[in-house]
Amino acid sequence: MDKPAATRPRSARPASPAAAKRRRRSAGLDSATRMTLARAAAAYCLIAVVACLVFGQSALRQRVAAAAVVSQQQAAVDAVKPQADAAEASYHELSSDQETNRMRYSGPEAMAMSVKVQSAKDQSQTLRGQQQAAQKALDAAAERARQLGLRLVPLVAVLLIHGLLLGLIIVANPGLLKPAR
Repeated sequence: MDKPAATRPRSARPASPAAAKRRRRSAGLDSATRMTLARAAAAYCLIAVVACLVFGQSALRQRVAAAAVVSQQQAAVDAVKPQADAAEASYHELSSDQETNRMRYSGPEAMAMSVKVQSAKDQSQTLRGQQQAAQKALDAAAERARQLGLRLVPLVAVLLIHGLLLGLIIVANPGLLKPAR
């Protein structure tokens, strides 16, 4: 059975809000120490926010520069692709022409046509190689830009957390912004 209120231990008695507040103040830190700790915490949060902003600006610049490299690489791929397609079409046209007209060519004409086909094939392979190299460079630049973009996500999270914590410290300690005496 429950004991009467007078016989219950003090820790089990319900306390009024004012009594609870007095007990916290007497058991905790004095107001000067609390204000000093609040100022130190606010200074830490402010320094963290400024550091995040500086680092974020640097990371954002790197991300923008990487995006510019991606666009340059894309332009290089786009410039080589039509040339490679035209060279391949030329090779296939010459090759089919050589196959269909093989019997009509004399010896020197057949040799000249064979040289033209080989030259078109070499040019087509060279341009396809350049296109593949440009595509690899584009893929690498895009991956680097993506990685640099991923650096911004935790940075923004840390910035928001410290900004929120700074705001809470300021709201919880209204005298914090007043100059110390």
